[in-house]
Amino acid sequence: ISIRIYRSLTELMGGVGIVFLLLAFFESKKSLNNLTNSTGMTNIGSNLKKMYLLVFATYSACIGIFIVIFYALGFTNLVNTGTYVIDTLTGGFTAPAIQFDQYMNLAPKIFTIALMLFGAINFGFLYCLLTGKFKRTLSWEVIIFLLFIILGTVSISIITNLSALDSLFHVVSLSSSVGYSYLPLTAFGETGLSILTILMLIGGCTFSMAGGIRISRIIKFAQVTKNSITSLLIKEQAITKTTK
Repeated sequence: ISIRIYRSLTELMGGVGIVFLLLAFFESKKSLNNLTNSTGMTNIGSNLKKMYLLVFATYSACIGIFIVIFYALGFTNLVNTGTYVIDTLTGGFTAPAIQFDQYMNLAPKIFTIALMLFGAINFGFLYCLLTGKFKRTLSWEVIIFLLFIILGTVSISIITNLSALDSLFHVVSLSSSVGYSYLPLTAFGETGLSILTILMLIGGCTFSMAGGIRISRIIKFAQVTKNSITSLLIKEQAITKTTK
């Protein structure tokens, strides 16, 4: 038990540390305010100590809320529940099979999906949600991430004939880098596995505990591509006018 608690705490500190380092880097650069705004972040202060405490307190509040939820669902062993919640939020080690199967009933499965999503969505969304700033929760990055989740779920469900809930669970699991799975790989087929692999490579949002390329980089790449194409078209039009 002590090893599991220690492992979960190190995962939590590591995940919070990554989010904090990214925030500390970007928030200290005034020239990068556009990036923080595009990912739903507002200026949360220049004091690094307060910033770290804020990040840690936000994720701790999220962990506490879900521990209470799972406890209300009948998971009264606080050690097992606490380590499961931390592991799911941070994308750490998978819980033992016996314990994991207990969370695959309908209600705990739905809250597990929500917890994985919270770990994959940027810190700005979670912070605004917990502080009641609902108008600021949805940034373009969050919207596009959720669209990927929806499209991936629908595609997997249609291709594999799996239920929407089963498809959603595995799409969120891989997008958030958690890696939970209760179905054999053969259930998804080659096309389904290809879709899941793409979603895994894309990953979650910036300032989150998920891995992958990150949604913000895809947005930035699309913007750069659009600007490059627009610039080329303008140059071609200018050349055409001068040659006439």
